[in-house]
Amino acid sequence: MTAGKEHFLKRIAAAGAIALMVSLTWFNSQPEAAGLIPAPWDKLAHGGIFGALSAALAAACWPRLWPVAAVVVPFAAFDELRQLHLPGRSADWGDFLTDLAAMAVVLSCSVLLRIRRSVKPVAGGRRGRRL
Repeated sequence: MTAGKEHFLKRIAAAGAIALMVSLTWFNSQPEAAGLIPAPWDKLAHGGIFGALSAALAAACWPRLWPVAAVVVPFAAFDELRQLHLPGRSADWGDFLTDLAAMAVVLSCSVLLRIRRSVKPVAGGRRGRRL
């Protein structure tokens, strides 16, 4: 992949992450959002949304992954704390931990992908480290 194409794809991923954060913030502030997804299915929604956010940020920041946690952890906290001030909503540690678990899964997969890319096949079909 050319450097220009990679840079373009990183910008698209960053724009997707920003769009996801803005839309989540807007949608969660709507009165209709209260109780829209009943427990325990709300955890699945949290995991999916924050997993997608983490994946978009990981793609945008590749190969550095620490910015993903630097954005997702405070945003997840903001999302939960903001719900304290919204009618019909409440902050939930379970939701916050689900957000962090989704991020951890995405980051783990990203690290495994990085390791996989750093290993190339050697003679005999076995995989070895690049030198």
